[in-house]
Amino acid sequence: MSSPEPNRARRLLALGAVVTLAAGLAGCIRPLYGSAGVTGGSAGTELAAIHVEPVGDYLGHELRNELDFLLTGGKPVLPAKYRLVVVPVSTRQGAVVDTLYGRSESATVAITAQYKLYSAADSKELSSGRAIISVSYDRTQERFANVRAERDAMARGAKTLADQIRTQLAIYFATRK
Repeated sequence: MSSPEPNRARRLLALGAVVTLAAGLAGCIRPLYGSAGVTGGSAGTELAAIHVEPVGDYLGHELRNELDFLLTGGKPVLPAKYRLVVVPVSTRQGAVVDTLYGRSESATVAITAQYKLYSAADSKELSSGRAIISVSYDRTQERFANVRAERDAMARGAKTLADQIRTQLAIYFATRK
């Protein structure tokens, strides 16, 4: 019969190693929305000072609304320290084609949004980037249902794009010197 003491000692040693490793790495991790040491503000505070410029079409309107909500929580930006210009471009492709009728049964909307962040004071470009998403939706024989499904897919894509852009901007503010 073996003694349970060696297994217990191994488990305690492993637990001690994990705790020591976790304590050593704890100082290496900084929250994304925590204070940004050199600049004095947090990424969240800087994001709330961004004014998103209007974009003309339906997709741009949805994207701007989502960005406004994610960056400022729906509150007005006063005064704006930054301007964000976003240019979304979408393409639609039929994914699955019914061979009997020659109609696509599903489609994919691919959306690319280029953005540039400018200083509001001197219009100097501070950051730029791109967010990409593709959203699929089902198509039917009803024309209105297809239009509505495509609009819903664009709205879902705008939410995801806005989240990607906010994350990229938060990283910019958290890492700038």
